[in-house]
Amino acid sequence: MRRRTRLTQAAMAAALLIGGWAAAGTLPASAQETPASAAADASAPASPGLLDAMRRDLGLTRAEAEERLAAERRATALAPQARKTAGSAYGGAWFDARSGRLTVAVTPDADATTVRSLRESGAAVRTVEHTERLLNTAKSRLDRLDAPAGVASWSVDPAANTVVVNVVEDRRADNDVRAFVREARAAGPVTVRTVADAPSTFAAGTVGGDPYY
Repeated sequence: MRRRTRLTQAAMAAALLIGGWAAAGTLPASAQETPASAAADASAPASPGLLDAMRRDLGLTRAEAEERLAAERRATALAPQARKTAGSAYGGAWFDARSGRLTVAVTPDADATTVRSLRESGAAVRTVEHTERLLNTAKSRLDRLDAPAGVASWSVDPAANTVVVNVVEDRRADNDVRAFVREARAAGPVTVRTVADAPSTFAAGTVGGDPYY
């Protein structure tokens, strides 16, 4: 069961990282990117395939798609410094597709100077209850649990400021699912959502030397 859960979590993480960042607006922050490289990337042309996909799936014109990608690059470059500026009050960050800006979450103990510095850097600021560290700690506790088949996945949602546990809708009343949810809620800030089905891999397992499709 633990091996199945780890594969499920890995597949979900990859899907969220790629699809969510490019389409829904979540942000993977790269601590390695410098302002100079970010400026170069912001002006780099996007591949025709990516632009076509954004036009098709997001309903954007070519110019809008190019600006969206440039805005995401700017937000990615800003994220490491935003984390450093927020310090112990940091609650996470994400790219907001509507405003085209990085949103940085901070807890109420962030002082006025910190909030002002974040805004002056170009980021939007949102006050939240929990720090990123607390959310990651809660998720780590869930990672050590054995998940029943009715629990599809879990992950930190910085915009919602909670750890989201996805439960298969027609299995949410199962005793083992309810027991898992009770343990999850005891681990920290948790929100339970329902999904139609649990994700599955396209192979029985990962074996060294075998191709993975």
